[in-house]
Amino acid sequence: MKNPMSRRISLHLSLSTLYLTALAGAAVLLWSGCPRTLSYNDPLPNAKVAETIRKSIDQAGSGGGAAAGPQPQGWATIRGVITVNGATPSPAPLETKTSDPCGVVLDTSLLVNPENNGLAYVVVFLNDGLMENDLEAAAPKWVHPSYRLTEETRFHNFDQKNCIFLDRAAAVRSDQELRILNSDGFAHNTSIKDRFNRTMPANSEFNWGPNGESRDPVPVSCAIHPWMSSHLLIRDNPYFAVTDANGRFEIKNVPSDVELEFRVWHERTGYVPDATVNGQAESWSKGKFSRTFTDGEELEMNVVLNNSLFQ
Repeated sequence: MKNPMSRRISLHLSLSTLYLTALAGAAVLLWSGCPRTLSYNDPLPNAKVAETIRKSIDQAGSGGGAAAGPQPQGWATIRGVITVNGATPSPAPLETKTSDPCGVVLDTSLLVNPENNGLAYVVVFLNDGLMENDLEAAAPKWVHPSYRLTEETRFHNFDQKNCIFLDRAAAVRSDQELRILNSDGFAHNTSIKDRFNRTMPANSEFNWGPNGESRDPVPVSCAIHPWMSSHLLIRDNPYFAVTDANGRFEIKNVPSDVELEFRVWHERTGYVPDATVNGQAESWSKGKFSRTFTDGEELEMNVVLNNSLFQ
């Protein structure tokens, strides 16, 4: 979504450059010491065009020009459940070679609740392009006041215990701090790819500020216990969710009356390419789907994924 202010600035600069270039050309002729008269082949001054240029420059400088795009008129909620259609394998034990007392470690890359076929750790998030500016500048039309950080919401816990990351997938805001915990009685080496790498002593914690969002979920690993795996999504805006053990998700107070594009990601599929939503088949190119909400709307999505996506 192109920022209207950027378009006005671009127009102002382009027209100003044209105007100044013409003046510079005239100055060069005068300074060269070669004054001359116009010939019949020279272009004649066009007062009408000059006046149009002046008005365009004045309009751009005074805040005129291209009109702003659609603006939110209220707030809505998107929620739902993501399930898998068909049989899926149960978590199998992983081979672990370590002297640390890890116990039996299961492969949790695909966790399907046998009671409702709900799929855990699916990441649903608003795609790039919602806001051109930071959260403070975008508020209040684009970011609901309930998302302002408090002492309670400033930190997001990310723990490791029994040689696994307790969250197979997690999502945080770029202005939050990630409280990285080691609840084991032995060391871990926590690595967030290209962003963070630190040896965590037994029963320790460390607060880390993401300092910028990630376009996609970022792999998290442990060099000491190489089977440990997770993914972390970091966003500038607060509109994201990770499905729980029942496959449920909810994103409250999304902007209404503007088209919003969401993306859906899972560790085993990457961006989900297609799904059945409320009984209708949908193709999600690169995991993307779009919706426009009315003020106060509460959209329920029953999303079914075919088990062939995970094989």
